[in-house]
Amino acid sequence: MAKRRSHGKIDKLPYKLRYEVERRLIKGETYRQISEWLNSLGHDISLMSVFRYGKPFLKSFEAVKQAKHTASVLIEKKQ
Repeated sequence: MAKRRSHGKIDKLPYKLRYEVERRLIKGETYRQISEWLNSLGHDISLMSVFRYGKPFLKSFEAVKQAKHTASVLIEKKQ
């Protein structure tokens, strides 16, 4: 799988803000809520920008979560 290119507005945010966006995505906030929060901080970021960042991020997050679960099940079976 090719690495996602970072040209979006969220990719260009400072690390701490990107981290907070990712935390909010994982927590289950809607794209609209995140967009409104970013706009309240003075960043002109649309709902679609959050969606374009969030969809692949959440897909990767779920894949890692599933891999972690699978690994723990395999380790349990070996013991």
